[in-house]
Amino acid sequence: MRRVFSIDFHFDHSPEALWPLIIDTARLNEATGFPRHSVTQTARPDGSVERIARGKFGPFQSEWEDFPWEWEEKHKLRHIRRFRKGIFKTITALLELTPEGDGTRWYGELGIESGNMIGTLFLLLGGGDIMIRNYRKFLAADIPYRLDNGPMPIELVGDKVSAAVRSRLTQLVSEIDGGPYGHNLARPLAEFIATGADVDMNCIRPLVLARKWDTEPRKIIELCLEAVRVGLLGMRWDLICPRCRGGEGAIPDLESLPEGIHCPSCNIDYQRNFSANVELSFHPAPAIREINPEVNFCLMSPSHTPHVLLQKILQPGESAELEIDIAPGAYDLRTLEPGAMVEIDYEGGGFPEVIAGDSDMQAGEKAAAGKALLRNDSKKRLTLLIERRDWLDNILTADKVSTLQAFRDLCGNQVLRAGDDAAIEHITLMFSDLRGSTALYNRIGDGPAYHLVREHFAFLAGEVREHNGAIIKTIGDAVMAAFGEPADAVGAMLSIQSHIAAFNAAQQEEKLVIKLGAHAGRTIAVNLNGRLDYFGATVNLAARLQQESAGGDIVLSDTLAHDPAVRAVIDNQPTETGTAAMKGFDEPIAYTRLRSPA
Repeated sequence: MRRVFSIDFHFDHSPEALWPLIIDTARLNEATGFPRHSVTQTARPDGSVERIARGKFGPFQSEWEDFPWEWEEKHKLRHIRRFRKGIFKTITALLELTPEGDGTRWYGELGIESGNMIGTLFLLLGGGDIMIRNYRKFLAADIPYRLDNGPMPIELVGDKVSAAVRSRLTQLVSEIDGGPYGHNLARPLAEFIATGADVDMNCIRPLVLARKWDTEPRKIIELCLEAVRVGLLGMRWDLICPRCRGGEGAIPDLESLPEGIHCPSCNIDYQRNFSANVELSFHPAPAIREINPEVNFCLMSPSHTPHVLLQKILQPGESAELEIDIAPGAYDLRTLEPGAMVEIDYEGGGFPEVIAGDSDMQAGEKAAAGKALLRNDSKKRLTLLIERRDWLDNILTADKVSTLQAFRDLCGNQVLRAGDDAAIEHITLMFSDLRGSTALYNRIGDGPAYHLVREHFAFLAGEVREHNGAIIKTIGDAVMAAFGEPADAVGAMLSIQSHIAAFNAAQQEEKLVIKLGAHAGRTIAVNLNGRLDYFGATVNLAARLQQESAGGDIVLSDTLAHDPAVRAVIDNQPTETGTAAMKGFDEPIAYTRLRSPA
């Protein structure tokens, strides 16, 4: 017996607004009563992956092959499960968004085919009707809230934690808010942990949370790190697969981070890269809320890969023409299975046909506007896809978080193994030095000079933190600091010199003169004396540039000064350029000096 259940909704919102919600299939499955399940992934001889899921529908154990979702962004989503054990034979899902007047029609179909008499009785007695009724209830309550950010519907509010844990949360909120990293956000975080859906707890990404709460990312990252310290959250490192973008490994500390890992979903091996695929994420501490990441509602939820705008399963020799509007930008053409990948810079007009062969991927002739052409020229079933290259926007990578002062303060024990190192593609390093510090000690005495120098260190640390950086170490009266973004580093340097100038203007006697230099580029992260440190030519050049500073000015490498984001910061600053021979470098180094930024 097979029955198809349909649902038809109208929302006063565009397909663009609704699409992030329609691809959140794990949440939809949880709402409709689809069971939590575990998945075993096994590589086939041809390199593809078989995904077998196991869960319980009521008291009945079930086992099914879970196929990849198929979708066209902002338009359509399809899925099929074929059962090997249990009361069903197949379950299919179709979700479609169609413009309708000033809003959108949300149409869905749930197809259930029974596999035995019990499955037939399930359908006859209204089991499918209950699932679709839960779906309607979810849509009517959850979607308007998430779109309009209105009051949380009563039926969606409810604690997922005990009364004893609630009391503990109150104490933790007070402890977090009493420190420098709470930013009055501890209560919203505690509510999120206590009432949020299970699907939101497996992987809490601070950058995603910052966008949801319209808050500065650094504050959310600091909040999460402090929540780990007090026992509200746990943290883990994942090696993100460069193909499916799934996290593998769940390593609790950097010391345990492997050099490489195997992705069972894609059946490929890949290496770690601090700048691209080593991610820090969070989850509720087990004592607060137990979450099993191995058991989920949807292994391959499209919401895990929102950068993929089209995904389609094609049999050998099969072609497809799909309706989709693709904006100009940088894209990758590839298959879900192991294989070649093509990078294209699309400038508009017709999008190139995506052609998959046995061992290659090609960008073919352009399709008509608003269309995408796909072709499988191989001898096996393939899942072809088009994805944007901006997927790192939601990922808190190791290179970024390790350049935040809160990470240094709260997670100082997070270091690589002794003798281990990790490549970082791009980092900005700043060196400072207090000019004339020896003479300062001679003039005013050791005690007063020491206190003045310590105040200068505290001032520098505050400026660096406010500009999303971290103090790596102090060397005598000098400081080495790191920043994830070049513009943050230059902004911090300008602010330092401006505040020092104001301090000196108010002083009748002792004045401080700070020398600053910075460079950006590749480096390696290492474990030095139990702390995460950086080594390489980028570090050496940043230190040499500081030595070119006369004091009160800022010396930048040409590489850093010509960064587009930095240009926007220094355009109104008086500058001069020059070159200088620097120790350890064969050729003279070009630099840009910012004069009197105050």
